[in-house]
Amino acid sequence: MIKYLYACVACLALNATSIEILEELGPNSTQFANLCHEAFAQPPYSYEPDLEYEAEYLKFYENSDNSIFILAKEGEEIVGAITGIPVAESFDECREAFEQMGVDYTGMYYLGELVIKTSHQEKGIGSKLYDAFEKFAREKGYRSITACTLVNGEKYFMDRAIQKRGFKRIENFVVPFEWKNIGADEITMHPMQFWVKEL
Repeated sequence: MIKYLYACVACLALNATSIEILEELGPNSTQFANLCHEAFAQPPYSYEPDLEYEAEYLKFYENSDNSIFILAKEGEEIVGAITGIPVAESFDECREAFEQMGVDYTGMYYLGELVIKTSHQEKGIGSKLYDAFEKFAREKGYRSITACTLVNGEKYFMDRAIQKRGFKRIENFVVPFEWKNIGADEITMHPMQFWVKEL
């Protein structure tokens, strides 16, 4: 059963684009997956889709009572999305990294993905999605937001974009995530830098 936190209630006027905040993807699952595949196929990630891994990853969101999917839509088409989940309920690599580093993640909310359809970039959709995400985290009483970017990603503007939003780099907190690059023969490790923003 699809559980809506707001079913287009938090619709923000953005030309013909609306913002929906959902607890579950439901019938939006396929479009969401396709959007992520398109976004992460681009440099610097160059991610080759792994449907089995993605299904396992999404189970953490499905099993959490506190996860969200914020979608930007034009009609029925998803043109952008951002996901969130408490670090305490997130996927193993994320939660275990905080534990191993001795970083307190009490009240910390994890920004998982922020993806925009290529044809809709540079139109302010990402800002609207992030604003809705931060508003949600604040209203739910979380004390901070964390996110991670690929190391050396600054030349792709990721580091600068996240710093512009007030995130601070967590020193010496670089965690290897693994995925297979497009055209590669095997899975390789990719260093991800964690950031935090106090709310």
